[in-house]
Amino acid sequence: MLDLEKKLENLKTPEIELLSHKQKLRALLLERYAQKQVFSPFKGAVPLGFALIVLFALVLRFPAFQRQDIALAKEIALRDADFKLLIEQGGIIKETQLSDSKAYMLVDLGESDAGNTQKLAAPLSVSGLTFLVEVDFKEKKVSQIKELSQPSLSFSQKEEAAVREISQQSERVKKEIPLEAEIKEIRPVLIQLKLVKKGNKVEVLPEKEAMIIYQKNGQSWEGMIDLKTASVKKIELVGEKE
Repeated sequence: MLDLEKKLENLKTPEIELLSHKQKLRALLLERYAQKQVFSPFKGAVPLGFALIVLFALVLRFPAFQRQDIALAKEIALRDADFKLLIEQGGIIKETQLSDSKAYMLVDLGESDAGNTQKLAAPLSVSGLTFLVEVDFKEKKVSQIKELSQPSLSFSQKEEAAVREISQQSERVKKEIPLEAEIKEIRPVLIQLKLVKKGNKVEVLPEKEAMIIYQKNGQSWEGMIDLKTASVKKIELVGEKE
């Protein structure tokens, strides 16, 4: 619109010498251009607005669809004798992920009931207390119950560097631990296993925190660092020279 106005302002018309003629021509062109601009958007506005309403409704409904599928997965799983036995023995569904016509559940079984897993139709070892349950929606059955062993934990150099940086920048560490104290050890601590969706696959990955040990002159402090929030959760004096 502004470009058109500038062009019309600078329009040179040898056949129109009078200023009044130029003004009339400019007004006529602007009026016609404005009409096109005003009405053309409204021609497409109705379908666009309708599409936005439908999209908004789908977004609002998506969690409801997910909840229905999760409820259906649980209903299918409870028909399976092994899964039902896990729940009866105190198993708790900690998390559910949906992917590629399947549902994946993490089921935690309390230590007091771990010894009873030999009752399952397909015996499982009792070294771990977390199970991955796979439910197939197409077949409407539990396609797999797999015991998850405790993962071997370690920190990459990048993760360890991140822990050190969080410690160095923490105001809490500066207040509670002497400046001269050295970091003697950094080790990962398993918080829980998590289901992580990657494309059409679901992986079980450990969620870790960092335990960090500071020492100075026979004194030791133990800190816990949350890598997700990049914060120091706790610090306590755990040893002191007598």
